[in-house]
Amino acid sequence: MNKLTNKGFTFRRNLKANLTLKLFSFMKTNVGFTLIGLPPAMAGRSGKGFTLIETLLSIGIVTVIGIIISALLTSNFQGSAKTQLISIAKQNGQTALTVMDNAIRNADSVVCPSNGGSSNVVTVVKNGEYTRFRYVAPSPASSPVSNGQLLQDFPIPDQSAAVTQAQCNDLSLNLTASCPDTFCNNAPAANATIYQLTDINTVTGVSITPASGNYIFNINRRAGTRDFIEISFQVGPGISSPTGAQTISPIPFQTSLQVRSKEQ
Repeated sequence: MNKLTNKGFTFRRNLKANLTLKLFSFMKTNVGFTLIGLPPAMAGRSGKGFTLIETLLSIGIVTVIGIIISALLTSNFQGSAKTQLISIAKQNGQTALTVMDNAIRNADSVVCPSNGGSSNVVTVVKNGEYTRFRYVAPSPASSPVSNGQLLQDFPIPDQSAAVTQAQCNDLSLNLTASCPDTFCNNAPAANATIYQLTDINTVTGVSITPASGNYIFNINRRAGTRDFIEISFQVGPGISSPTGAQTISPIPFQTSLQVRSKEQ
């Protein structure tokens, strides 16, 4: 009787062990990992799965690699965006400078400011046609919602003025007090054509500011010499450009030139 009992117990134990081995063999084959802590005889490696620790380590390594790659891609993207913004600023600044340079250099004379000096507006005349360049600062000054910009328009002289503009331009007559510099100070007519020399989009465009002080133009007018003008400004990202763009230093532009002809 004892022999039969022992044989039955041994059979059940062997059956349980065989079922356990088959269960873990199935898990290794179909699930991909084995549990830790199995007896050496039951935890034989078939090379088809990973332990839980190996799986967690793999996940951790892949996560770290993903973070590193993401950081590299982000840095590369920011560098590319920064390069593009700098290129846009240079193109806008050079375009504005070229337009003003051509118009002023080929002009007959500077109309206003009539007494020269520093100004954010300058008007020149060529063959009786007037061209005005104006700098408009970012507005409002405290929390601007618009970019600083350079504008070009073509004012028409007021023929009813008591003192003609030609007389105002003649420094030898010393009529400065009688000349209100209307060509500089008057607002453009309602139907006037105004050209924006730079992209004024607050996000993708650029903002113009004086390179130093508060003025863009410095006019030197002396009788007997040609008018001499210095132009100095800087170009930066638009006021609502992405946060990273605000770290870009404004790009300075500067030139000095004289009008083509007509001695004062």
